[in-house]
Amino acid sequence: MFKKVGILGSGTIGASWATFYTLHGIDVRIYDINEKQREFGPHKAEVFFEALSGFDLAAAEKVAAAKERLHVAGSLGAMADGCDFVQESIVERLDTLYQTLITLPRRITSSTRSFLILPATRSTYSSMTWYRSAPVIYQ
Repeated sequence: MFKKVGILGSGTIGASWATFYTLHGIDVRIYDINEKQREFGPHKAEVFFEALSGFDLAAAEKVAAAKERLHVAGSLGAMADGCDFVQESIVERLDTLYQTLITLPRRITSSTRSFLILPATRSTYSSMTWYRSAPVIYQ
């Protein structure tokens, strides 16, 4: 079971994943290359936490504990350092996706656990054969 997850991208999707993981007891570090977006990600997660609590889908105590498990990382390396898993949730721009997938392995420290998975859940670029393959796994 994963104990620490890094989330690359703190937009709506990244914040949604952060909410999901933290509510399931997993520590999360979220990072976005855009500094404004990076700082706003936890606020989006806060809205999701409050909605879940408001609709009685998550107990207040569970939400409070989940909020404590969400942290903003100041760099890509800090986000991935010591993580068991990195969830890719970046903007659907081909140049950004390509650059991230190419450079990410070189920017991960040796303390990242034994594997890193970048889920390919894109719809925008579904015709791109290089991107329709299975998730990229580095060991």
